[in-house]
Amino acid sequence: SIGKILPGSLPTHLNGVPLERDGDLNENFHNEILVGPKAVNETKLALGRVLNEVFVKADVDKNDLLDLLELQTWINAKVKEHFMLAAKENFFTFVSLDTDHNGRVSWEEFAQSSLVKKGYTKEEAAKSIKDLKGLPRRLKEQIMLDRAAWFEAATDPAGLNIDEFLTFRHPEHSHVSLLNMVTLQELLLYNDPMNALHAKREAQELIRKADANKDGKLSLKEVLNRSHIFIGSKAVNTAKNIHEEF
Repeated sequence: SIGKILPGSLPTHLNGVPLERDGDLNENFHNEILVGPKAVNETKLALGRVLNEVFVKADVDKNDLLDLLELQTWINAKVKEHFMLAAKENFFTFVSLDTDHNGRVSWEEFAQSSLVKKGYTKEEAAKSIKDLKGLPRRLKEQIMLDRAAWFEAATDPAGLNIDEFLTFRHPEHSHVSLLNMVTLQELLLYNDPMNALHAKREAQELIRKADANKDGKLSLKEVLNRSHIFIGSKAVNTAKNIHEEF
């Protein structure tokens, strides 16, 4: 479900989270959390070096093997790091958009800012938001989709507060948006990626897929031999991976 997006618009794909905005599973979740989204775009040789570095850092007891606890601990730490950085970025984005400093970001503030980032002047952006006729078709459609998602998240027509802004940009954090897409058990695992159970599940899956000698642990050779599980054998286009941080 990773698709091409317009700069500044809301993508379907979100890096580092197990669910896409449309409720589909994010197939690159392992790659993005273990080594980060930027690393996915590097060459295979560079990715091998990255995996080696990750292995050394995650191998706490330095026995040249990753057991379930070590891998689980590493994944959990990376997920928490991702979410903390994302929340921080979301705060600064919100503050920069709240130009009248009323604690809410209006649809006009957000939409105009998005158009300015695309090269429109402030005057052109303000006019275009009120009348979409002069905009390219794809941009017009994206704005209408964003507007619908915006007012779905809003409790006050005047604008979104910082929590609603997070829900707008990352609907996977909204229980309401997921109730019809996943089971209660999946909500536990996917809607709260910082839950230790989630990290354990991911670690178990990686070991199951890469553990060639079935000793319940991963050697560096096993990790490198199945590098596509951790990295993905196909480089992901940068444009398809751009996302709005939390």
